[in-house]
Amino acid sequence: MSVINFSAITTALKTLIAAGSTGYTIERNSVRNDDPNVAAIGKGWIGVRKGMIDYKAHTTGSSPWLAEIEVIAEVQYAHMSDPETAETQIETAIAEILGIINSNLTIGNTVSHVKGFRVDYFDVPDARNTYWYGGVITIRAEARA
Repeated sequence: MSVINFSAITTALKTLIAAGSTGYTIERNSVRNDDPNVAAIGKGWIGVRKGMIDYKAHTTGSSPWLAEIEVIAEVQYAHMSDPETAETQIETAIAEILGIINSNLTIGNTVSHVKGFRVDYFDVPDARNTYWYGGVITIRAEARA
């Protein structure tokens, strides 16, 4: 059985985001950022990581498996004094990332096509009274294996 190279997908997504944006700290396959000072640098922190792959039998075409894929792009931004600035920057960053993906729906030819997105928002409680917000973008895609 042929398998999907998930590392190629996350590498391509990080490369696309880095090429289409400026001012972010971008990491691939990292643990979730737990430092508001990192999230406060420039326009914020973006972490690209693996989500899941679900292989299903598919009898048409030359590839016997259809893979449903989820890849994650997490955005964080922290502001030391203004919650509105932090919230606005998260929305700006999410819109920027979705625009980058919409301009390349094959994620650098690593998937057949992007099928949709889901955005989950969160705030990070922080004892230092920092306004620290985030959004997890789940990108749903399909590929043949």
